[in-house]
Amino acid sequence: HRRIGKRGGIARLLPMRACIDQMRLAFEAIRDGKTINQPRRRLILPSGSVLHQMAGSWGKYFATKIYSSNIRHGGLHEMFVLLYDAETGKPLAFIEALQLSLIRTGAASAYAAELLSNPEAEIMAIIGSGAQARTQVEAMRAARPLKEIRVWSRSSANAQQFAAEMDCIATETAEQAVRGAHIVVTATTAKDPLIAAEWVEPGTFIAAMGSNIAN
Repeated sequence: HRRIGKRGGIARLLPMRACIDQMRLAFEAIRDGKTINQPRRRLILPSGSVLHQMAGSWGKYFATKIYSSNIRHGGLHEMFVLLYDAETGKPLAFIEALQLSLIRTGAASAYAAELLSNPEAEIMAIIGSGAQARTQVEAMRAARPLKEIRVWSRSSANAQQFAAEMDCIATETAEQAVRGAHIVVTATTAKDPLIAAEWVEPGTFIAAMGSNIAN
């Protein structure tokens, strides 16, 4: 069995361009009925702790991702993926999955952008400045010839830090980030809309991520 535990090691093994290409293959396999997918399940405890689990199979492998969270005790805790051999059922790898999930999510958005956005898209708006926002920017840079990326966050300090580290422009408002952008990505945990329809020009590609917990 192989354990892949360091986040830097995950990133080295999964260059973004290669992951975008894998997303294309994965979605084609889903379209062709060659996969089995088990949607996210949650075990919710009275303490507020939640166990999250999902699983899927494709080709020679099947896997499950599992993680826990408690908003009163640090929010999201460590994520892990367990990979198995589809033929024998034997375990193959135990993988630290936070970075894996971030890369996968970014690659999925970028693959969608390659299908749906203007091939000459040059301006991107990113709403949010957390970990998901970073891999969204990295992925879109691999997918489109971006020349300007604007970031807005509810925390001005976080947006400024993000802009400095990711070579972006921090804006004072979400509207300033979105108006005129060819690609708009929201990467937040918000349950309410953060952008208005009138800010978005016709032909804009939007990848919207927010809260994944139903009210």
